[in-house]
Amino acid sequence: CGLIPGILAIQIFAATHCFLGHRLAEVPNQIHKDLATFGDVAKACLCRMGWHFVCFLVILNWASRCSIYLIQILQSIDTIFCQGTQCVTPMWKVVSGICLTPLAFRTG
Repeated sequence: CGLIPGILAIQIFAATHCFLGHRLAEVPNQIHKDLATFGDVAKACLCRMGWHFVCFLVILNWASRCSIYLIQILQSIDTIFCQGTQCVTPMWKVVSGICLTPLAFRTG
């Protein structure tokens, strides 16, 4: 009973996403601006207050992602060095976690 509406909703969402993605790709040519980041898109489409709100959400997204990676690294340090028990002091976990966090964001 819920399978058909669920699959239909996923397909509609994917089609809408594809449609909006194609339209968004044409926007820089239409308004003659370079829109490289979400902040640029928000600045072109929203008022000043809306642009500041989007910038706040982008900064919050990056801060949340850094916090999640740092917590995961700190949990992994115990797993790697102590077979799951807590044998590394919190100070050393924070120091090693901060040193290892940039490796989590390395790409390519």
